[in-house]
Amino acid sequence: MAAVPLLRTKLFIPPLRAEWVARPRLTQRLVETARHPLTLISAPSPPLIEPLTERELELLRLVAAGYSNKQIAQELFLAVGTVKKHLNNIFGKLEVGSRTQAIIRAQELDLL
Repeated sequence: MAAVPLLRTKLFIPPLRAEWVARPRLTQRLVETARHPLTLISAPSPPLIEPLTERELELLRLVAAGYSNKQIAQELFLAVGTVKKHLNNIFGKLEVGSRTQAIIRAQELDLL
């Protein structure tokens, strides 16, 4: 239980509550989750229903590199509106709602 004070400090958890002391397994699980936070949420990603096109992959790589829509448009000689349309298609195929989620999902699928 030596890890509990360190865990509380890192997560800014208030002093142990009575139910934590009364339920040591819960406390131990919280400690293990803090040590390995992805173990509980790391499930294999289902494959894509529709694969990304080469152009969409190219765009996704630039997004992962931190490019803005305007920078992507300049790099690929596209209109900003076209970049946005491609990104919406990517988000739909990856079943995500943001650039960050798209990058994470693409990494899970070994696309990046």
